[in-house]
Amino acid sequence: MRRLALARLVSLAGTDASAIAVSFGLYSRTHSVGWLSASLLIMFGLGALAAPLGGVLADRGDRLRLMLGADAAAVVVFATMALVHTPAAMLALCALATLAGNVHGPAAAAAIPAVAGEEHLSWANSLLATGGNIGKTAGRLGGGLLVAAIGVGPVFALDALTFALSGWLVWSVRGDVAGPLRRAAAVASSRRRGGREGWATLLGDPTLRLVIGSSCVATLMTSFTMTAEAPLAASFDAGAAGLGALAASWSFGMIGGSALAGRVLDAETEPMGLLGGRLLMGLGIASVAATPMFWPALASYVIGGTAGGFLLVASTSMIQRAATEQTRGRALAAAEGAKTAAFGLGVLAAGAVVGRLGPQATYALVGVGVLVSAAPVARLVALRAGGGRAPARRGAAIAAA
Repeated sequence: MRRLALARLVSLAGTDASAIAVSFGLYSRTHSVGWLSASLLIMFGLGALAAPLGGVLADRGDRLRLMLGADAAAVVVFATMALVHTPAAMLALCALATLAGNVHGPAAAAAIPAVAGEEHLSWANSLLATGGNIGKTAGRLGGGLLVAAIGVGPVFALDALTFALSGWLVWSVRGDVAGPLRRAAAVASSRRRGGREGWATLLGDPTLRLVIGSSCVATLMTSFTMTAEAPLAASFDAGAAGLGALAASWSFGMIGGSALAGRVLDAETEPMGLLGGRLLMGLGIASVAATPMFWPALASYVIGGTAGGFLLVASTSMIQRAATEQTRGRALAAAEGAKTAAFGLGVLAAGAVVGRLGPQATYALVGVGVLVSAAPVARLVALRAGGGRAPARRGAAIAAA
């Protein structure tokens, strides 16, 4: 698990640095925000559309080979991006990189129970999330500096190296990642039932419906803050440094929250952990609307990020536990694809919302929306309290049938 967490750390650090390089490269060569919008459309639109395919592959194929193949494809893509200079070619390669990520993500997440075991699932997801959050923070903080120091092309080349290292780390634990207890019977059963029954199983599971539904509402609302951050920093005369400080504060909170989750969560406490995280995130975001100064807003961001890192571990573990071995990849892909679609819709509407309400009022709206998104989780907690683990077992029973 530590090797897999390190693989995620290095690959996400390179990916987030490359995202900055893509934005800078496109804008410096075209001076058009249209190209930037096109890159976002590829990342979010294609990501949402391709997520179901990634889930099916994760449930029907060898998860080790899928992860290694995706890493190898990313090496080729980013090495090529280091050599190309036209905006159209960069966008095409971004599309290929997005597809590779949609294959790697579900396969990796679906393999975790076989590596860590059910007893250590929260710890394992915490370790992975912490590594990922550290990688994202390093990539975001260092990406701009690297682009300024060495240029766009070399940053893409470095990203190719991070995926090569990620692939080697995954290969080094190949026996566990392959899931020796899973292979032949589970794959054969999944193929006989076909994809349609697998998706129907997911829709019939109360835990999956409620957890994914809550995540979609929260993601839709929090997407507004990405547009509101720059006006918020400007309203306090914090400038570009303030905007960077907001992003860093949330990232540092995510690191702490995901690390804490591994220490306190288990199968019994994950639902309450998810509910508490949703409520704390909503309160943290809403408190930005009431601050008269910029520095308290940073503290609010740390609180919101801490809650976000904590609840991400809880929700991922709950989805992994609720889905069967034959449908776990699709469950995780469905969650990620739905969240990506919700985020994209939110980004499209955010400009009008922030323009009409102003930045601080937007944070109040987002905070209330996140609090509302806790309602499905509260329903799940009530179901668990009334019938134990019935919702999760019911989903497993449907799958077995």
